[in-house]
Amino acid sequence: MIIGLLITAALAAIYCFSGRLLCGRLALPGALDRLVVFTAAGMGFVSLLYFVCCALGVSFFVGLGLAVIAALFGIVKYGFPKRLPKIPLGFIFLGLYFLAVFLAALVPVTMADWDSLAYHLSVPKLFLAHGGFYCIPFMSHSNFPMGAEMLSLPGLAAGTVLGAKLHGFIFFVLAVFAVGITARRFFGNGAFTVGLLAACSIPIFAWEATTAYIDTAASLYTVLALYFVLAYTQRGKRSDAVMCGVMCGLAAGCKYTGLLVPLLMFVWILAAGKENRFKDGFLCALAAFVVCGGWYIKSLILTGNPVYPFFYGLFGGRGWTADLAANYSALQAKFGVGHGLLYFFRLPYDLTVNSAAFYDRPGFYVGPIMLIAVLTLFLGKYRDKNFTGTAVFFLVNLIAWYALTQQSRYLLPALCAGAVIIGAAVAGSSTKLPKFVCLTVFAATAAFSLLTLSGLMTVGFELLTGKMPETDYLMENIDRYSADRYVNNALPKGSKTALCGDTRGFFIDRDYVWADPGHNRVFDEKITSLARLKELWKREGVTHLSINFNFYPKAEDAEGMAKYVYEAAEKGVIVEEYPPVNGVGVYKIIYD
Repeated sequence: MIIGLLITAALAAIYCFSGRLLCGRLALPGALDRLVVFTAAGMGFVSLLYFVCCALGVSFFVGLGLAVIAALFGIVKYGFPKRLPKIPLGFIFLGLYFLAVFLAALVPVTMADWDSLAYHLSVPKLFLAHGGFYCIPFMSHSNFPMGAEMLSLPGLAAGTVLGAKLHGFIFFVLAVFAVGITARRFFGNGAFTVGLLAACSIPIFAWEATTAYIDTAASLYTVLALYFVLAYTQRGKRSDAVMCGVMCGLAAGCKYTGLLVPLLMFVWILAAGKENRFKDGFLCALAAFVVCGGWYIKSLILTGNPVYPFFYGLFGGRGWTADLAANYSALQAKFGVGHGLLYFFRLPYDLTVNSAAFYDRPGFYVGPIMLIAVLTLFLGKYRDKNFTGTAVFFLVNLIAWYALTQQSRYLLPALCAGAVIIGAAVAGSSTKLPKFVCLTVFAATAAFSLLTLSGLMTVGFELLTGKMPETDYLMENIDRYSADRYVNNALPKGSKTALCGDTRGFFIDRDYVWADPGHNRVFDEKITSLARLKELWKREGVTHLSINFNFYPKAEDAEGMAKYVYEAAEKGVIVEEYPPVNGVGVYKIIYD
């Protein structure tokens, strides 16, 4: 754990000072603004260095070395801050809030952290082992933009899960502050506290800070794109348009839904009516493409589809089929409460009281921020173009999310923009009642958010103090950890393990593949006999199975491929090598 913390602290300094060098003499109004923008820019810069290294097949340590050099030049050229800013009493409470979330973030992973173990951490680990980018045919997720995940490489190289995932916490802290500085700079000092507290009050946002998920990064870059486009409309400086484009590119380099951000910002700059708006809009778009374009070109080269596996009907894609695309779309469409107009107007209510419908596991609450954001739209002063633009940006993002997949965590960037709106509306109110209500509600919800993390905070404290060894925690709490250790320690290096009933291969150091139908073209093959299944395994070089019976169909309910897996066990085609521990066992395939 200590190694992970030291790596994270060192990397945070590198991000901040390399970003300071890159931003040069960019005019920013305060120390907090500079800290947030410089660190966010530095994180994006380091991620791009890693991207170039992986694309060229060069060790990421080359990129890390360049980042260290840039940070040192930043220190030499600009020095350390002459003095620390005064810390108001409210910042002390905020620090305690961040400390509580940080304790929860010290837990390596949990059973709820599925996607981190399936691909957010697994894909960079595979790239690291391979020495660069390559096509991972069994995992469509490996073609997603991974600007945030690239920052896991140093921690993965050091063998520490904590060092690989704590960048998510850094993104969260920066995103919260980004909301505050955006609200304060463009809507007055009175907007700062309310906007910042509104961002802190989203329980699922705080939970994501404890994971390797990337919505905290998308939220940070989306809000900073908003920050710079508002600066552009205010001052008309080209540097603000370019910085807006950089932040747009970083948002689109985190996930596909971030592509909406540069499109909206381009339109916003044109609509701002500045003298050189067409040239500035072009430079904004160009900066965005330079920053994020590599991810889409990579996907195009490896799969033939720049947004693989989506829009299969338009772009196609190697290793994918129409049936797989339809299945994926159906899974995404299960989230939410419906797509009709009535359901759209019910969203503020449903997101507040029916959060389970918008996530695949209950308990990850959105809180009342959407309800309050919509209500405060009626308090806004629409003669203020900044407020009007922010409100439109929020609503368009909301509509796009509603039309695509209604997963609450995908909505976090829009909710952060909503937090800015809340701060702006309250600051512009002629009475103190809205501010009192918002502060009360958000403070209570932030406290509730910490309550939902209290179990993780306790475990994090025990891990930090050494009361609970990390390996013991993983053995007891991650169902497949024991089986994965067996795979690493007992199976030969040339082995290949097929994961059945699971996709979380992060802890496996041997070759593995997702072997359930619905994930890839190879194992989506229609199996009609045990002989066909055995032929498939042999053709793909599979030597072992790892079956997670917690999620695998029971023998009496098994159909298709699963039915023949059970038949293979009955006929001795697969034999038990490692009996199920926590529901996960390892089996050897017998080829005659």
